[in-house]
Amino acid sequence: MNYYSYDELINDIKRLIKEYNGLLESEVIGYSVLGRAIPMLRVGCGHINMFICAGIHGRESINTELLIKITRRYLKKYCNHVYFSKYCFNIIPLLNPDGYTYAMTQSDYYEYKHNYNNIDINRDFPSVLWQKSIVTGKTSASQPETKALISAFKSHPSIMFVDIHSRGNCIYYYRKTMDSAYNKRQLLMAQILAKYTGYILLEPDFEIGDNDTGGNSVHYYSEKYKMPAFTIETCDDNQAFPIERETVNEVYDKMSRLPEAMINSLFYCNKQFDLF
Repeated sequence: MNYYSYDELINDIKRLIKEYNGLLESEVIGYSVLGRAIPMLRVGCGHINMFICAGIHGRESINTELLIKITRRYLKKYCNHVYFSKYCFNIIPLLNPDGYTYAMTQSDYYEYKHNYNNIDINRDFPSVLWQKSIVTGKTSASQPETKALISAFKSHPSIMFVDIHSRGNCIYYYRKTMDSAYNKRQLLMAQILAKYTGYILLEPDFEIGDNDTGGNSVHYYSEKYKMPAFTIETCDDNQAFPIERETVNEVYDKMSRLPEAMINSLFYCNKQFDLF
């Protein structure tokens, strides 16, 4: 199939760094089970850090390329803007390179979500709702990819996290383990994200399924840092995997202004809640 490969990702990062010399940094936050580097782009030089991550699930074939396109647009549009001097986006286009490569290259495994150890990384983060299961392993934070993101959060203190996934055309914002003040703030910020992207807000009752083992990245971030965290599902709920590469352009039309949406949601939230 025609897909955006791990090697293309690495080459595109090199090209962006060359094109925007001095304006863009890249660092390796960790390594996958098979030893693939997990790159993170640092876009902007401000003291207000935010995280955007994609590729936690192997089968989510368009979001890695989507984040590169969003990064390129933001660099081109805002490299001389006050945004660039005030904010820094920590962008992780592909947290699970082994699972992604496997899902994209094995025709019988286009639905594959896990990493090389057959663990669902998005059920591996230490959170209140985490449960041991066949998809999580014996302990939480057991996988190198999980540890890489946790380490990045620790190394770059931040005030917002958006995790990009593939099916649902919606934004998850509600956290049943957090208090009403937190969720009121989440709702207001999610409404701004929805205004920019066109995605609907998922009702609180659908935050986590009855049989879900917990351990999502956004649950961990919410509980650990008490800061805003959202999941955005970029495609239709009935979308079949592998998602055709051409779909990235349709999704980009909705998601291209995600950084501005995050900034404006923070600005509005700060006026209401004195966030920072």
